Amino acid sequence: PHPGIDEAMLPLVDWVTVPTMTLAGRYPHHAVTVIPDRHDLNLYTRQKVHEGPLRWVCWFGYSVNAAAFYRWLPEIRHLRLRLKVISEKSCPWAHRSVRWNWQTAFDEILETDVVINPPKSVYQSDNKTVMAKLLNMPVAETVKELYHFADGANRNVVLDRSVYDVRRSVEQYQQLIGQLQTAAVC
Repeated sequence: PHPGIDEAMLPLVDWVTVPTMTLAGRYPHHAVTVIPDRHDLNLYTRQKVHEGPLRWVCWFGYSVNAAAFYRWLPEIRHLRLRLKVISEKSCPWAHRSVRWNWQTAFDEILETDVVINPPKSVYQSDNKTVMAKLLNMPVAETVKELYHFADGANRNVVLDRSVYDVRRSVEQYQQLIGQLQTAAVC
C-alpha cells in the first residue's frame, strides 16, 4: 500500500492483485485476488551445506530497513558471532559489509550460517525469508530463534519448494486475465 499512489491509481483499475491476505484487506471496496510472491527456482541451484558451529549471521536488504535488527547487535556480540550485511549501502557496524548485487548475492549469503530477518510490519513481504530458505539457509526472525541455532539446532531447512515456484503465479495471472477478458465480453 502506497498512500497517494493507491488513491490515484485505484479508480483506473478493474482489479487489484496483492501477495498476501493482509494486503487484500486494505482494499475492501475493490475486486482483489491474492497471488503470492514466488521465485524462479532455476536460480536456486546451490544449497547451503551446514558444517561446524554457527559463526556468521547475515542480514540482507535495503539499508533503510536495517534498523529492524539493531536491537540484535548485543546478542550477536554475546554469542561471539560475526555479522555480514548485504545492502545497497556500506554498513560500518558489520564485520563484513557487501554491496548488494544479484550476480553475487546468493554466494554471499551461502558463505554465512544463518540469515536474520526480523519482521518489520504485517505488510512486509516474506521474500527474503523464502529466498534464504530456498538456499537451505535457516532464518532467525527472533533473537530466541538465533539462540536456538547457536545452541546447535539442526540448520537444514525442510521446504516444499513447489509452493514457491513462479510458474504457479504465472498460471494464476493467466487465469485471472482470462476471467477478466470473459467478463468484458459478456
